[in-house]
Amino acid sequence: TTEIYTLSLHDALPIYINTEGYDLQETSINGCNAVYIEYSSDQGVSSIVIWNNKDYIITLSGDFDKSELVNLAISNEIDGF
Repeated sequence: TTEIYTLSLHDALPIYINTEGYDLQETSINGCNAVYIEYSSDQGVSSIVIWNNKDYIITLSGDFDKSELVNLAISNEIDGF
């Protein structure tokens, strides 16, 4: 399984993600508002979670279901990030 973890400063260029035909779900990562998007196909599930910790906009994506990806995001949050 591959996971991608990216950071963007608030003032950086905007992040564009194709959400057409996919359901966005609101969630929380370490007390921060987050959005979860799941992409399902015959080959399996891929998903992305995006959250704003007031310093960075953080995205984590991979071949995970919601609970796996959100738990991975929570456990990978770095102190002071």
